[in-house]
Amino acid sequence: MEYSSDPREKEANEFATNTLIPEEIWKNILKVGCNSISPYKVLNAIVTEAKRYGISPSIAISRYKHDTKWYKTSAYRSPKIFE
Repeated sequence: MEYSSDPREKEANEFATNTLIPEEIWKNILKVGCNSISPYKVLNAIVTEAKRYGISPSIAISRYKHDTKWYKTSAYRSPKIFE
């Protein structure tokens, strides 16, 4: 069964989405917006706002990539956990 059509995968995605960033906070993060179409500036605006809510920027960017289906962007790299 294909990854995206597996009902268990969809259920897991919904659970993770709502658990990691509650819907109201996510809406507030996206409301900030950006006065640029540059992907770097858009993602930086999301990072800044996520931090304001105590949300991991990596989790916020991952959700944005998932929601927009823009997985291959290199506009934001999560910091390394271990060096």
